Amino acid sequence: ESTGLPIRGYGMMLMLAILAASTAARWRAQQLGLDPELIVSLALWLVVSGIVGARIFYVIQYRDQYWHQPWAILQFYEGGLVVYGALIGASVGSIAFLKRRNLPILAVGDMVAPSLMLGLAIGRIGCLLNGCCWGGQCGTDQWGIQFPVGSPAYTDQLTRGTLLGLKTQLSESENGTHFVVTRVQPQMPADGKIRLGQKLVPLAAGNSVHPIRVHLPGPPDASADLLAASAITEDTGTVRWQASEISLKSLPVVPSQIYSSCNAFFLFLVVWFAFPFRNRDGQIFALLFTLYPITRFMLEIIRADEGAQFGTTLTISQIVSIVILCGSGCVWWYIMRLPPQTAFPTFGKDRAFEAKVNPSLMDGSQA
Repeated sequence: ESTGLPIRGYGMMLMLAILAASTAARWRAQQLGLDPELIVSLALWLVVSGIVGARIFYVIQYRDQYWHQPWAILQFYEGGLVVYGALIGASVGSIAFLKRRNLPILAVGDMVAPSLMLGLAIGRIGCLLNGCCWGGQCGTDQWGIQFPVGSPAYTDQLTRGTLLGLKTQLSESENGTHFVVTRVQPQMPADGKIRLGQKLVPLAAGNSVHPIRVHLPGPPDASADLLAASAITEDTGTVRWQASEISLKSLPVVPSQIYSSCNAFFLFLVVWFAFPFRNRDGQIFALLFTLYPITRFMLEIIRADEGAQFGTTLTISQIVSIVILCGSGCVWWYIMRLPPQTAFPTFGKDRAFEAKVNPSLMDGSQA
């Protein structure tokens, strides 16, 4: 039996994301002649409020998973953080911090906006290590990735029956709700145990309903006679699959975590290098929240971890993307009505703006 303190890949990448994001913001603050310790204090508020917001958003979205194990709400280091929840929480926390310090909100928002994307780029690697935020199933001739037993992607494929070679359709009749088997793939675990047209009793899995119950919580011994999955049919009773009958890897899925990480890093570069060209406070912040909702909406198309919400064909992240994109339009309208000036000086010029900056922001050597 192994002992020691387990190191979670997701938690490790989360810590690296926080370190990289705060370092980038401190470096930018030094370029502007500001006190880097301001970023340390702000980063603490951003991290705490961001994680709280991300976790609350996730728990609300998947609330049925926590009715019987509320203590799991605090296990954020194993995954279960929603980016939009983090942005909302971080925004509330940072606004409270900036108002308390009487600092310019839009100007500071411009300064930290690139760091948000840098942190997200690293955090998405944590999603890859954790197995969450997975993409849709892809063919063997496509670039895909397989996840092990116990990972969210593996469990999802098993609960839906995909890993067993089943394709089902949820149907309602006067006798109630049930799944109808529409396909049984030959030479797959379901072949010979489930027949075409058979009715399966729905089983609750989180906040969704699926036909297969998963019994293995983690990687099993393939040679052991362990119960891995089961289904209840309306005519023949319970059908069971042992661990040795099922693949120890998921079917290949699109590596959406890698695409999301590359997207975030690209946006980081865009807003980082756009910063010197701003002529009004808030332009970099508004640019980021114009581009990110668009790219996030498109990335949701290749993801398979979220279902449609509110009677639409859109995921909750796509709906929030639309709302934020509309909000960014309002921010642009407000910003462009401001006079063309910035609270913080630009690089190597316009040093006259320093006189307008709160002296408490300036580095000790320049204050």
